[in-house]
Amino acid sequence: MIKNKLLLAFLCCVANLFAQKEEFVTDKNFNNAILIAPSFTAQFPLLDMQKRFGYNSQLGGSLSYQLRKHWHIGVDAGFMFGNKVKEDSILDRISTSQGSFIGVQNGTLLNVFLQERGFTVKAFFGKTIVFSKNPMNHSGLLLLTGFGFMQHKILVDVRKETLPQLNSTYRKGYDRLTTGPVISQFIGGIYLKHKKWLSFYGGVQADIAFTQSRRPINFDTQTTDTQKRIDLLIGIKFGWIIPVFKKKEMD
Repeated sequence: MIKNKLLLAFLCCVANLFAQKEEFVTDKNFNNAILIAPSFTAQFPLLDMQKRFGYNSQLGGSLSYQLRKHWHIGVDAGFMFGNKVKEDSILDRISTSQGSFIGVQNGTLLNVFLQERGFTVKAFFGKTIVFSKNPMNHSGLLLLTGFGFMQHKILVDVRKETLPQLNSTYRKGYDRLTTGPVISQFIGGIYLKHKKWLSFYGGVQADIAFTQSRRPINFDTQTTDTQKRIDLLIGIKFGWIIPVFKKKEMD
């Protein structure tokens, strides 16, 4: 009886060792992966962007595919927002000396808030430079290049619908809506493991956009803005990665 129990325990140990070895061999054959990555970026404007806005934030995410030899291809989108608007005199002609507005219904003074809003949409490609020879290691230096579209504007935040001079139509004459193509460069690090929820990346990203005003006229200046802009954003970007590895065929 004791011998049978010992034999059974031995067989269980052997089976467990084979299972672990098989799992390791199987994991070695996982290379390609779908990477889902929500992200946050703290952005600092330069060039023409610095004249209009201050520091802003961007919430976004990317969907990419890791190819053989750790090449990446994917799409990325982000929503920009901030409350530091330097062109804060756009409503001076239609406001009081204190920057307020007289409400139509009750005659009280109402405040209007100016904020930054925008977004980017990009396609990107790049590569992870892995310094380890371990085939299961997908972590290293991450280099990405992206091309896409940027839009930004001044949000005229009317929190009370009692100002006909700033209704949804007239606000477009003050919002400085600006769009154009954008080129993006990212350099940083990536920590990516098999079957791990604790995968992430982080680094520095530069977005340079060649933009122009899309409004036919600015109401405050009574002129058409035809300036060609170069908007530059330098950002510190962090993302959490949800990896879905795909098994490749055995050689």
